[in-house]
Amino acid sequence: MWPFLNGIFATYHGVSYSLTDFVRAFSLSNPNFPLIISVAGLTFAIGFIEYIYSILLVEREKKSPFSILMHAYYFAIDSMGIFVFATASHAVGGF
Repeated sequence: MWPFLNGIFATYHGVSYSLTDFVRAFSLSNPNFPLIISVAGLTFAIGFIEYIYSILLVEREKKSPFSILMHAYYFAIDSMGIFVFATASHAVGGF
């Protein structure tokens, strides 16, 4: 299964990035590691805040603030992130 997943998610067509570049960017030896972790943490926090806020709105107003297309978009983005991190972890023997 890993060769199949690596074939899809370990190459980024149209750009010169590779999976090793991604793993190297998030390694402690990268001099820009604090900045990268800060930006990643901020984007994750914004995403979690959006989801928490939407849950609070659903509880209060009894209707969803997001259309089904937004749910599909968020599901696709989150799923892609899962596979990218899984292939990166497999490539380096775990994080």
